[in-house]
Amino acid sequence: MFNQDFFIASLMKRGYSLKDVAEKIGKNTATVYRKVKNNGSFTRNEIILISELISWNEINEIFFANKLA
Repeated sequence: MFNQDFFIASLMKRGYSLKDVAEKIGKNTATVYRKVKNNGSFTRNEIILISELISWNEINEIFFANKLA
């Protein structure tokens, strides 16, 4: 399950916002807000691009923690 709070905290820790994520993945900021609000329905390609902003360990905890447990 998508860990919204950890996602936002990981971005903020590095000085990024959801607007930065939107620019990185080539989407409208409103689309990114909607994806975050609706449990992180990001595509694999979007997750790969987001990994350029935050670490893979955080990516795993944000997007895949329950799936790996």
